[in-house]
Amino acid sequence: MTIMDPELIKEVLVNNKIYKKPNPNPMVKLMVPGIPTYEDQKWAKHRKIVAPAFTQDRLKVPVVVI
Repeated sequence: MTIMDPELIKEVLVNNKIYKKPNPNPMVKLMVPGIPTYEDQKWAKHRKIVAPAFTQDRLKVPVVVI
C-alpha cells in the first residue's frame, strides 16, 4: 500500500496503536534492531528520545558534505 497524503502519512507514523507493523522475518530483527522493529511502549520510549534531533530547527541547519 502506498500513501501519498502528508496528513495520512503523519497519522500512520504517529498513531502506532492502530497501525501495527507486519511481523518481520526473524533475520531482519537480528540485523536491524531498533525503532523500525519496536512496537508499543518500547517504540514510544525510543521515539521520545530521538524526536528532538528531528525538529524543524535542527533539520534546517546546513550539513557540509565532504
